[in-house]
Amino acid sequence: MKSWGWASWFLGCAVVIGACTVEQSEDDGESSPSSASTAATGGASATGTGGGSGACETQPTYTECAECFCDGDDVGCTAQKNIVGMYLYCGQSCSAACTAFCTSYDPADIDAACSACADPIDCQNPVTPENQADCMSASESCQADANCEAFREKLQMCPAG
Repeated sequence: MKSWGWASWFLGCAVVIGACTVEQSEDDGESSPSSASTAATGGASATGTGGGSGACETQPTYTECAECFCDGDDVGCTAQKNIVGMYLYCGQSCSAACTAFCTSYDPADIDAACSACADPIDCQNPVTPENQADCMSASESCQADANCEAFREKLQMCPAG
């Protein structure tokens, strides 16, 4: 299983992108998120396994479940991370707080100020107009990308929180 040192980024991603969806409700990789439909996925099936250690949706925590799906779907996981980075960390709400990350897209550059801005964004209940805009943009981008959308659907099978 891959190291998941930036779980808060990914956890925020699923909540943010999934909650903004009007009709529909994932990404692996080294640095950023993406979007779209249920078409082609680069890895595990929605009910299949990720990293080969068993059914991902039976993992005890959301983070472990997401890691499992990422292990089995690098393309979708990366797409999801890229979109989350682009719209939640580097969108209207947090681009000023996340300048280092938005320049490098290196998760190591997500500092305390950046996390404090982006982690609390809840797309089910956006606090500001900027949060609402960022959430809607992320959701629309993910729906437009088949790999992201298929991965996001997988994440919906993970245990809450």
